[in-house]
Amino acid sequence: MSTEVGGNFGSLDDRLRTNMPPELEVEGDDHRSVRVGEPVRLVAIASDPDNYPAPREVGSRAPRTLEALYRGPGGSVVQSGPGLRFAWSVYRGPASVVAFAPVQMKTWMDSRVWANSPWSPPHVIPEPPEDGRWVSEAVFQEPGDYVLRGVASDGSQFTYKNIFVTVTRPAL
Repeated sequence: MSTEVGGNFGSLDDRLRTNMPPELEVEGDDHRSVRVGEPVRLVAIASDPDNYPAPREVGSRAPRTLEALYRGPGGSVVQSGPGLRFAWSVYRGPASVVAFAPVQMKTWMDSRVWANSPWSPPHVIPEPPEDGRWVSEAVFQEPGDYVLRGVASDGSQFTYKNIFVTVTRPAL
């Protein structure tokens, strides 16, 4: 799995074969209801039980020249930096009417430079929260049924958790 997602910058290290996926828990009910315009609080607790692949120092691979800054991917296989990360995405429902705060890192392989994705150069993975709790809010602009998917990754393995949200019209 790791090589298909460019884990640990595309490494073929044999230790990746026994890498354990992150542990993930979401506080609160799996099914939630909210009105249009009201925030849903999302708290995810993620950890990397084997801390492998180990995170790199933030900025250790940051480009140092303009040429390096705007250089696109150099290989045919995308690469993802190592280190625990977590993000929410809209898995079912119109994503264009859902806003997350803070803005979430992409959970798909967007390899364009500076695309807010673990697969986009310069592969900057933010430091995880000290307490392992990622706190976010989602606000919906249209009624409907949505599935929010939380994704924890160490850059090589992934763990998913879905939250079902029913959004109703605002009270009059």
